[in-house]
Amino acid sequence: LGRVAVEQGPIEEAIACFRHALTAHPNVAEIWFNLGNAQSATGDAAAAAESYVRALALKPDMGPAHFNLGNVLREG
Repeated sequence: LGRVAVEQGPIEEAIACFRHALTAHPNVAEIWFNLGNAQSATGDAAAAAESYVRALALKPDMGPAHFNLGNVLREG
């Protein structure tokens, strides 16, 4: 639902969906990654960086999270 909200709805709705998913599945790196992407889209670099770090803590070899974290840190 979060990915659909990113594409079709307000980005805040996507963030809420990802946060809800994390309440049930806090150890899924992909959810943290998608949350970071949504946060980055709103310009919240600090929150996005934190989400990417959480994703990488769970899945250190997640290349896109490394890339996006680098971009957020460079731009933020």
